[in-house]
Amino acid sequence: MIEYTFWEGIGLLVRWAHALVAALWVGGGLLYIVAVKPGLNDESFLRNKNVYRNVHANVGKAFSGSLGVFLLTGAILTAQRLAHPDVSAQYILVLLGKILLSGVVFGLVWNRGELFTGWKLTAMSSLLPRQFRSKGGLAVVIGSMVYLISSVLHRIVELTFRAS
Repeated sequence: MIEYTFWEGIGLLVRWAHALVAALWVGGGLLYIVAVKPGLNDESFLRNKNVYRNVHANVGKAFSGSLGVFLLTGAILTAQRLAHPDVSAQYILVLLGKILLSGVVFGLVWNRGELFTGWKLTAMSSLLPRQFRSKGGLAVVIGSMVYLISSVLHRIVELTFRAS
């Protein structure tokens, strides 16, 4: 049987909350861009502005409401890892890349990409499928890369603990 101390249990809950919110941001964003948004552009939905506005408002609330949880749990997990005596320079560099890319993702979606007003995505447009040629689409693509970097960080931790 696995036993947890109180603080290990809290740590487990923090990790779980962070993973759920990451799944919402990446998976929910992907679902929205690939399935929901094209469906909302259907002629019948465009005629019913209330449905269209309600869906957009509810999706926005879900993402905005989860942002605080994401930032808080991310800060706790970062502090926890950096406090470990065996943290490596490799881990710190990869973590900094993850934090930087996460900041880009938040900037792309914050106030509908207001931080990047005037930026043209045309250079990347030809590399991405049509659905992802917006700031929100690019945020999903970069967010999925951040998710991958999380797996790399996890592997670095596994190898570090195994070596010590």
